[in-house]
This record gives sequence, structure tokens and C-alpha cells, in this order.
Amino acid sequence: MQNFLMKYDHIPHDEKSIKLLLAEEIFLKIKQVVEEEQTQPEYLQELLQNLLKDLQILNEIQPLKQETHNQIQKDQEEKSFAELLAEERLQKDNQALNESQSLQEMRIQDLEIQKQQCLEEDKRMDE
Repeated sequence: MQNFLMKYDHIPHDEKSIKLLLAEEIFLKIKQVVEEEQTQPEYLQELLQNLLKDLQILNEIQPLKQETHNQIQKDQEEKSFAELLAEERLQKDNQALNESQSLQEMRIQDLEIQKQQCLEEDKRMDE
């Protein structure tokens, strides 16, 4: 029994399920009864039956929790991958925007040069 409960030791106390906490409590009560050599067979039998029920439930719950944990981890990995793709797309969009802005600035400079040339030509023609 103790070995069975030990495989749940890695779970922080505040994350343990009620059934696991109750099973641990019952196990400690049984251990106390045995150590104190209290001769209450009915009480000991009742504790053992309760512990057995809780352990059976925990045994059924464990694979479900593991499956849920695996799904959560997979979702987080997929989300992380999606976030990486989004960041890459954003970088490409920013790069394209910067290139576009550079082209616009070059066009504006060209237009200003052309305007200046036209003004100079008009000025020469007027003279």
C-alpha cells in the first residue's frame, strides 16, 4: 500500500485530489492502529476496506490524469509552435513594411528632385 501511495509523492500537496488525500489519511490511521497494537478488528477491517476502495479509484483516475496532462502538454507545444509561426510572419511583415517605406522614401526623393529640376527649367525658360 505504501509503495502504491509513494508513486503519488511527486504531486504537490495542494494539487492532490481529495481521494488521494483520504487514502493517505486512511493509510496513516491503519499504520497507527497496527503500531499501537489496538485490537479493534472491525475498525481495522473498515479502514482497510475504505483504503482498498480509494486505491481502486485512484488506480482508475491515474491514467485519465496522465492522458489529460499529455493533452495539455501537446496543446501547449502546438500553441508554442503557432506562436513561433506568428512571430516569424510578423517579422516578415515588418521587413516588407520597412522595405515598402524605404521605397516610398526613395520615390519621394526622386519626385522632389524632378520637381526641383522642373522648377529650375521653368526658371531658365522664363529668363
